[in-house]
Amino acid sequence: MKISFRMAALAAGTVIALSAGVAQAASDDAGKNKQDKKAETAAPAYTAKTVVARVNGREITVGDLEILRATLPQQYQQLPLELLFANLREQAVSRQLVTDAADKSGLRDDQEFKDRLAVAERRILQQIYLTRAIEAAVTEDALKKAYEEAVAKMKPVEEVRARHILVKTEDEAKKIIGELDKGADFAELAKKYSTGPTGKDGGDLGYFTRGDMVAEFSDAAFKLKPGEYTKKPVKSSFGWHVIKLEDRRQKAKPSLDDMRQELTDQLSRQALTELLTDLRGKSKVEVFKLDGTPDTAAGEEKKKQ
Repeated sequence: MKISFRMAALAAGTVIALSAGVAQAASDDAGKNKQDKKAETAAPAYTAKTVVARVNGREITVGDLEILRATLPQQYQQLPLELLFANLREQAVSRQLVTDAADKSGLRDDQEFKDRLAVAERRILQQIYLTRAIEAAVTEDALKKAYEEAVAKMKPVEEVRARHILVKTEDEAKKIIGELDKGADFAELAKKYSTGPTGKDGGDLGYFTRGDMVAEFSDAAFKLKPGEYTKKPVKSSFGWHVIKLEDRRQKAKPSLDDMRQELTDQLSRQALTELLTDLRGKSKVEVFKLDGTPDTAAGEEKKKQ
């Protein structure tokens, strides 16, 4: 009899619960072991082949625990194996007990097991093949070339550095402009009057581009010359601003490290697309509609792509 979706979910939940238990215990152990420096220095040497348990004669090794650790959430994968060891070993023992019981029940000859094993096998083959193909394509040289091409296409972007004083009313802003006209120091007035979070820093906003600020603010700031301040209050959704321009420059282009992840993703997608296009061109692919009849329209559309 086929396993029901509910029971399948329950079985999957059991495995997840075991993993969650390892993760939680690992978190607890991490807190304890931060204070136990002696335990870290006294950790025994081991290899992937070191046997850590036996279940019905079947050896469980450090290598098995490493594979199991790779199924945990990312933050726990980065923890030292020593912190996860006892809990990973317990989970490995539990899993082996279930595997042995399943073997004894004859499940390896069950058609559902064979079908799902075949699906898992294909998925693993696909993952390894695609991962290696992408790794071969996304080299450091390829990243540098893509970076140089991307930077060459970038248009210069102007950015400015400005200070501002934010107040609630137009009259308050006009009063501050009057004080500036008499020679008052902008930064000191910002510390005294500004209701914005930068007030304590003299209203300094650092460098920003037009798109970084609301339109009304950017339009006013970018019209100024270094050293100038707005002669009229500037209204925005935040309140009333008095703005002083400190500097104007061309924004520095991003470094390779700044763009590394973006370029890696781009080259990965490109490599995958090219690989699939090449494989499709070398293969005979037939597609069918839901009723089993040939889907010629979809097949022709894919060829054009």
